[in-house]
Amino acid sequence: MAFCADCATLDAPRENTRRSDCAIRSMTELTGLPYGDAEALALAAGYRPGRGMYGPELRAALAAAGLSLAEQAGISYSDLAADGPGRRFLITGKGRGSAHAWTIIDGIASRPLHGSFRFRAWLVEAA
Repeated sequence: MAFCADCATLDAPRENTRRSDCAIRSMTELTGLPYGDAEALALAAGYRPGRGMYGPELRAALAAAGLSLAEQAGISYSDLAADGPGRRFLITGKGRGSAHAWTIIDGIASRPLHGSFRFRAWLVEAA
């Protein structure tokens, strides 16, 4: 399942963005790159405009941007959100028949998936 059918309903309309672009938006938050540069990296990794991208492709694009990702197995979502300053996480989740990518940076979740979901989390650091 690609990311994400929820993007169209999670936020108000945005300028210069696409439908199903949660992976691109997560990349901009984690890398600091402008949207267009993050989209170019994602396109090279398999992003399909308007249709999203799969988790392994997103992680490959982040690695190409110079970030390292360490999966955080067995951690609860509330522990991730409570982790605090200086820590950045990529979260990918599935729920309600769709998938979504979002970030938790300095303990603040950006565009989280609400309701019941399964997730995987990666600590993101400079490589």
